[in-house]
Amino acid sequence: MFLSVNKKIVYSITLLLILTSSILTYSFYKIYFKKILDQKEVTLVRDSQNISTSYENMLLKNELLNILLQNKNIERTNAIRHLIGDNDISIEKQQEALELEKQKTLGLMKDYDEKYSTMNEAIKVLIASAILIFIFIMLLWLLLKRWVIAPLDTLSQFSRLVSENLFSLRLEVPKKVVFQDEFFYLYRTFNKMLDNIEDNIDEIKSKEEFLQSLIDNIPDGIRVIDEKANIIIANKQYYKQIGCSESHIMKKCYKSSQNLDSRCPKSMFTCPLTEIFTNRLESTKTIQYFANNPNNRLYINSAPLTVMVNDEKQKYIVEAIRDLSEDIRFSHQQKLSSLGFLATAVAHEMKNNLGSIRIILEGMLERIENNKSSQNELKKYLTMVNSQVIESISVPERLLKLSRMPNENLEDVNCFDNINDIVKLLDYEAKSQGVKIDINTADKNIVIKGISNDFKIVIINLLQNAFKAIKKDGRITIEIKEKVRTVSIDVSDNGKGIAAKDIKYIFDPFYSEGKIGKGSKTGTGLGLSIVKTIVDNFNGKIKVKSKKDIGTTFTMSFPSVKKRLHN
Repeated sequence: MFLSVNKKIVYSITLLLILTSSILTYSFYKIYFKKILDQKEVTLVRDSQNISTSYENMLLKNELLNILLQNKNIERTNAIRHLIGDNDISIEKQQEALELEKQKTLGLMKDYDEKYSTMNEAIKVLIASAILIFIFIMLLWLLLKRWVIAPLDTLSQFSRLVSENLFSLRLEVPKKVVFQDEFFYLYRTFNKMLDNIEDNIDEIKSKEEFLQSLIDNIPDGIRVIDEKANIIIANKQYYKQIGCSESHIMKKCYKSSQNLDSRCPKSMFTCPLTEIFTNRLESTKTIQYFANNPNNRLYINSAPLTVMVNDEKQKYIVEAIRDLSEDIRFSHQQKLSSLGFLATAVAHEMKNNLGSIRIILEGMLERIENNKSSQNELKKYLTMVNSQVIESISVPERLLKLSRMPNENLEDVNCFDNINDIVKLLDYEAKSQGVKIDINTADKNIVIKGISNDFKIVIINLLQNAFKAIKKDGRITIEIKEKVRTVSIDVSDNGKGIAAKDIKYIFDPFYSEGKIGKGSKTGTGLGLSIVKTIVDNFNGKIKVKSKKDIGTTFTMSFPSVKKRLHN
């Protein structure tokens, strides 16, 4: 229960005054009044007894004298003389003596009454003194209220307002004060403290805005999580990834991204909180998906962050979240880079075709000049020229198809035709490295649901990886098979293979030649990650088998469409 200082002082003064007055009055009564009353009562009783006894003695003496006067023959002994006295005292004189004694008793009683009256006056003086003391105390309280209680009350109310984050308020300090006390300096110090707090808050807000603007301009999703799984800070890209525009600050990470009410189960994802805080790992790298879009694979790189707050270590996790589907969407640049890699093969193909056309045309001209050319022979040569021209045109057409941005809708993709187009584009590269590429299939019209350009990117990446793995006398075999419900495509090579310890990492982004996140001269480390993402987007699966120095086989499986495309 709240009780102000003002009320405490008033209540205390009143109670103390009542208690003091009561004690003084009671003590005065017990010590003086009671004693005077008791003495008066004792004296009155004693004098009454004395007067009564004297009166009885007087009557007895008178009766004895009457007896002696009537019987004069009675001898007056010493005892009788002592009893009645030597002189005869008349009744009038004895009565006068009694009256005098009564007057003395009345005077004594009057004296006691005067004392009692004096005591009453003393009580009145005591009461008046108590009233004066009360008035003095109240004046003192008014001064205390003005000089102490009122400033304290102002500070109390002002502190309550400041505790509600109203830092713009200021205490009113008189400009001209003759006598400056502690509260004057306290008010000024309080205002200066609020000025400093407001400046610090503005500085903190400025730094927070700068920090938020900084992380908002990072293309990857960023979020910072504390030990209790609360999100401390996040950027715009993260909210875009979870499909939400509202702030999720201080919301649980698993509720924000996975819409779960408790931590992600181990069977679902590798939890960075567990790996870093519990297992003490320096960093973790994992691929997950968020609840709003389970088809998008997200590469999450997590690292610990320790901050000193009030001499205590506060531990956090910083997560950088890269949407691999975005890498696929922007892989058009990589395709253009692949086209640059294929430029030599295209030039060679075009050169061979144009060379063949030149040889055929030179032969035709020579035959015509020598008049040795018949119509059938001329038709034969023209047919050969037309065939070479068609072949030359098909080469840039294949490149143009590959360079187009893919659409978002899945379509029917003929596996053999698309693979064959890529094999023809890579034919020169294969021959220059002494690699033979075989396509084995029992049916050239096997169809899957996907995007043609993305499917070609998958084949290009797998074949280019095979070229890098093969040293000499290489062979790459592509086998297309259709089962009851699935279509499987195996891409096998007899290259150097992959170490068993590295197989689990090959689909991670930026993995290349056993290095994660550091890149390599052999590649960017995104090829197989993009392959897996595309296969996942086609509702397919990919797995790998490899033996060191023997070879590697990538097996892709897709849902069967059960449809045939006929030429």
